[in-house]
Amino acid sequence: MRVARLVSYFTIQSNGLVAVVTALLTVDPARDGRLFRVLRLAMVVAIAVTALVHYVALRPLLHLTGGSWWADLGLHVVVPLLALTGWLAFGPRPRIDLATAAWALLWPLLWLAWALGVGSVTGWYPYPFLNAGVLGYPRVLLTSVVVTVVFLVLIGAAAIVDRLPARPRASIKVTP
Repeated sequence: MRVARLVSYFTIQSNGLVAVVTALLTVDPARDGRLFRVLRLAMVVAIAVTALVHYVALRPLLHLTGGSWWADLGLHVVVPLLALTGWLAFGPRPRIDLATAAWALLWPLLWLAWALGVGSVTGWYPYPFLNAGVLGYPRVLLTSVVVTVVFLVLIGAAAIVDRLPARPRASIKVTP
């Protein structure tokens, strides 16, 4: 149950997606394709939302020390900054169209429906701002709409940035 709950956190899923997409780009920096475009956009936007929601809604509730503080720093600050900086600096771009944006929003919406569904059955919600048992569904749904709007704004911003030229990659020549 502990592992199931751990991977239920959007933070864990978005950081995992950063790891997968980064690994794929490490193997092939020019990687492309419909699915990869969706994964890349979902990763960039989800990790940005992870950092924003943590900073605004969760960080004020936490009083972390030791290993928990370091884990929090890595998951909510370091990984988001590195992922966003890498995307801004290196792209690959352009990759975003309307269909890509729509598909990239699907995972967060499915995650939200799943989190609320599981919470309504078990009483366990991954985040306090989703706890409909305590806050009531009207407040949780309003919060969910606000976060969805943040996703849409960030997808729009990413689409604008996506039209900017990426920094060219230096070619590495190996001579014997």
